[in-house]
This record gives sequence, C-alpha cells and structure tokens, in this order.
Amino acid sequence: MHDAGTRSTRNLTGSLGVRFDDERDDTPDTPAAYGLGGWLADGSALLVYDRFDIWQVPVRQGAPLGLTAGKAGGWASRSG
Repeated sequence: MHDAGTRSTRNLTGSLGVRFDDERDDTPDTPAAYGLGGWLADGSALLVYDRFDIWQVPVRQGAPLGLTAGKAGGWASRSG
C-alpha cells in the first residue's frame, strides 16, 4: 500500500505467510493474483482473496483478519 501523503509504502500481507497469487499457475509469466473483494465502506480495510479464503486487511493499523475458514475446510470461499 502506498500512502501518497507520507510517501511511504507498506506491505499489508507479507506477515501472513499466505500466497495471494495463483501458485498453481505453471507458466513462465508472473502468476495472476486471486483478486480483491473491494474496500470496506469507510475505507479502513481492503478485502483480499487467497486460494481458499477472504482476508480483511487494514490499511493503517491493526492485524489482518481471516474472515473465512475455507482452507481448513478444504473449500474456496470465493468464486473463480
């Protein structure tokens, strides 16, 4: 996330140990991301998809929150 006001960049998902790109993509190109679910109405967090789950990732402070338990249950919490 880049903050234009402070000219700072912060990795919002690096500490999670989860891949947000398609690790099954066996091509010489950069794998595509699973995608974004959008922003919370107040702009405080972004919804991000991994292979199985949806994460609420705060843009300022706080820890990311796993909103679903797809990986634990062996199913995907998103379409696509």
